[in-house]
Amino acid sequence: MPNPTQKPPVLTRKHLVGLERERFFNRLLLIGTAIVVAIVLVLVSWSWVLTTFVQPGQTVAVVEGTQLKGKDFIARAKLYRAQLVSNYLSVFQEYSYMVSLFGSDPTTRGQIDQQYSNQLYTLQYQLLPEVVGQLAINELVDDELLKREAAEMGITVSEEQLTERVQNLFEYFPNGTPTSQPEITAAPTSTLSAAQYAIVSATPTASETPTPSVTPTLAEEATSTPTLEPTVVGTATLTSTPSPTATPYTLEGFQTAFVDYSEAVGVTEDDFRAAIYSSLLREAVKDAITVDLPRTQEQVWARQILVGTVEEAEAVLARLDEGEDWNALAAELSLDTSNKDLGGDLGWFPREQMVEPFANAAFELRIGEISQPVQSDFGWHIIQVIGHEDRPLSSDQYEQVRQQALSDFIQTLREKYSWELYENWKAMAPDQPDIPAQAQLQPQQQQ
Repeated sequence: MPNPTQKPPVLTRKHLVGLERERFFNRLLLIGTAIVVAIVLVLVSWSWVLTTFVQPGQTVAVVEGTQLKGKDFIARAKLYRAQLVSNYLSVFQEYSYMVSLFGSDPTTRGQIDQQYSNQLYTLQYQLLPEVVGQLAINELVDDELLKREAAEMGITVSEEQLTERVQNLFEYFPNGTPTSQPEITAAPTSTLSAAQYAIVSATPTASETPTPSVTPTLAEEATSTPTLEPTVVGTATLTSTPSPTATPYTLEGFQTAFVDYSEAVGVTEDDFRAAIYSSLLREAVKDAITVDLPRTQEQVWARQILVGTVEEAEAVLARLDEGEDWNALAAELSLDTSNKDLGGDLGWFPREQMVEPFANAAFELRIGEISQPVQSDFGWHIIQVIGHEDRPLSSDQYEQVRQQALSDFIQTLREKYSWELYENWKAMAPDQPDIPAQAQLQPQQQQ
């Protein structure tokens, strides 16, 4: 209770100035806070406007006067990301299973970590927005080129074909589940001539159809393109495609799964159908241009000794001329560790599988002939050809040849038609969907 006899405090000029200064700074603080909040709201609003209205309407490429829009690019990139994430989770699940079985042994665990971390880290790299974006923008251009050429060729994809493919991707078969028939392909064999037999009889692991080894002479393979037939996902996380023995969808179940997938990936149903349409059109064009493609391929069977300098290569030739054993020299000198202990045996290979200098030399040699030193980016090669013939292709090999034919065909279209890419796609490249945090590769695993 205040004391009635106590005089109220007297505010001096100094006190009044201090109070006024305090009120001034409080006002500044409130104004500053309001400004910061306003700026944040403006930025958030602009970001939403940019991604929702501005970027989707921007032109990212032009093909023969037809403008390709940002919304199509963003949708295609998201679909690719969804497939890559699905692939990643599949490998991660296998990795986790292997660790649970064999991870108690430190040596084995280290080998498992090394093997799977390489795969997982590669997939993480492929998920970088600029990497996926580059793939998506190129695919959009190629799709437009194929549409134009397919129209000239009289090739079309019907609405019924498109609907059936979409339904099948979600394991919905309204006309009954198809029964797949295993395709049996006979392995190509060869009857060795006397000259070939004389060579391979001294080769420790060579046979009539040796298994090709991974070698530094292999031409650099293109990064595999994720299929535009993504696995079905739930509303929260990506999952694998239902197994063939899964309970068949009803029409309602299929429609629900389709909507759930589109929402999980962040695309519309029309975006998904557009991507599948492009995939079907590619298949139709590939079928048309490869209808007469032979099911055999010219291949060479060779072995090599790879060294670092031309002087070393000439020394190898000199030692061979003096009668030294090829296999012993390969084991002693070859830098190709994948086959040096196999006599440098490369197995059968087509011309396209090897880098150009190596392939040119190998395909010009007669059976049994040894090359002069051949230089490539990997070093200097001494090559001996063991076989050279047209060989029947397996189903997988034949499909690879068909796919290469399609790639070559698309390249001719890029030269036939006018087209242009704009750089603005880089700012639009999405970073979702992404790998769940609990499955992210740990830093120590990347080493």
